[in-house]
Amino acid sequence: MLRKLSPALKRELFTLPNVLTYLRIGMIPFVIFFLMLSDRELVDLEWSQWAAFVAFLLFSLAAITDYLDGWIARSRDEVTIVGKFIDPVADKLIVLAVLVALVELQRVESWIVILILLREVSINGLRTLAIAEGLQIDVNKMGKFKTAFQLFGIQGLILNYTYQIPLIPDEVSFNLVGRTLVLISLLFSFLSAGSYFRGFMRAIQEKYDKIGGE
Repeated sequence: MLRKLSPALKRELFTLPNVLTYLRIGMIPFVIFFLMLSDRELVDLEWSQWAAFVAFLLFSLAAITDYLDGWIARSRDEVTIVGKFIDPVADKLIVLAVLVALVELQRVESWIVILILLREVSINGLRTLAIAEGLQIDVNKMGKFKTAFQLFGIQGLILNYTYQIPLIPDEVSFNLVGRTLVLISLLFSFLSAGSYFRGFMRAIQEKYDKIGGE
């Protein structure tokens, strides 16, 4: 199969940033596997905490590769069409897969994940339409805050259990921390969605104003 690909297509598919993205997608089953293993606290709490920590490390590594592939693509001038498509898809796949698993484990409420999913589907639809119509919509900071709080919140929910943290006298419930951060991310999700929708409508207006001016 690979022998039939042209050299140009091979370069498009197998740049280092794209390979990192493929690896991020390939890590999803392993994150879910250890996450599910961590739900055995009634049998062996120490084992459950260990499995939760492994799932946390894998998810964190995936998040790091998300930063690295973009940075490498820009620094090495290896931005590709495949990369533009698969990078955001990989991000959504791992986040939504873990969130669905967390609902199954009853570590987060289903309505929160449903709202996150509805927001992502709606914004992706708007982005697709904007690209098709040649509309330019600026990225807002709310989206970056949403991503940061969401990732840290998911990491907290993956760890889930109560741990003793140095310099903190009382044990910390990472489930509570995770739930709080995910709720904060949900607020930023809808603030950023509102900002994106306003930018979309403004871009449409500017397009028609330009047509009218011509």
